[in-house]
Amino acid sequence: MGKTTTKEAIYSALGGQAERVAATPGNANNEIGLPLALLNLPDGTERFVAEMGMYVGGEISALCAMARPRIGVVTAIDAVHAERAGGLDAIESAKGELIAALPADGWAILAADDARVMRLATRGPARVMTAGHSEGADVRIMSVELDQETARTHVELRVDEARLQVDLPLFGAQFARSAALSIAVAKVCGVDLPTAARRLSEVHLPSGRANVRSIGGVRLIDDAYNAAPSSMAAALTTLSSATGARFAALGAMGELGEYAAAAHEEIGRTAAESGLTMLLIFGAEADGIAAGARSAGMPVDQIVRLSADEQGIIAGAGLIADRARTGDTVLVKASRSVALERLVAALEERLSGGHA
Repeated sequence: MGKTTTKEAIYSALGGQAERVAATPGNANNEIGLPLALLNLPDGTERFVAEMGMYVGGEISALCAMARPRIGVVTAIDAVHAERAGGLDAIESAKGELIAALPADGWAILAADDARVMRLATRGPARVMTAGHSEGADVRIMSVELDQETARTHVELRVDEARLQVDLPLFGAQFARSAALSIAVAKVCGVDLPTAARRLSEVHLPSGRANVRSIGGVRLIDDAYNAAPSSMAAALTTLSSATGARFAALGAMGELGEYAAAAHEEIGRTAAESGLTMLLIFGAEADGIAAGARSAGMPVDQIVRLSADEQGIIAGAGLIADRARTGDTVLVKASRSVALERLVAALEERLSGGHA
């Protein structure tokens, strides 16, 4: 969870283009996107923030051979792509390739709240710095507050007994981890930390990644680009904090392999505890979410199962638009394969007074 968000946060914390920092565009994180980004680095680039993705073991090693990182950041080890990778142990091993590739005078920046990530500390000779909520984290998240009016997230961090205030233009407690990891990178790069914290107030995410906007007085959280168990749960936690009626439009989380059934049912149980006015499930692959919600006591008349084709999208947009009022919040989230950006577009049209 959070590779692209953390990459963008690091880019901002280090100063972006003004400080001759470059980053991989979007999520160009594979054997095609990364070398293209390297070939197209702007003249004078001094720091490059590279996002690296993987499906199977060996892919990150190959990317490291090209990019030769001196600082490696591991944000999480989740069941994303478990179907292809072969399970969580295989994902842990593959992500450890980044740490193994770092030089002895480099830095491994690890998410302190993820036990599997922390185990990677011994995979290579690099120095280690941690970031997260854990008491022993080098960059510790002390508090997180969501501003319901501005849809921003206020984070307080502790670094070497000093306190840093970060005002993120993002809506969700989960973004505190990206802020903490980016400050850790700024620290090992010798960047003034108050300056790095101020720069995070302007971090920008690509479309479909928890983008928040108000349409006809209704807050729409567009998180349709992708979904994993941890990011889906985090999005529902954010939704549960919102005032007004809450609508969750969810689709399947892809490529979870043996974890798929249990993960979808667990998300359904989380949804049932989120105080939703309505839970809309798109596509048969996400039926486990509906089952989990029912098992946790959510009334069946608040759960709507729809197809993920165009008819289902139009029906879902109509159901939400007919019920949502000023001050209400709608979350749209699913794996990329479900293409729920179609629902986002339909909602934008309906909520703004048009007809999808």
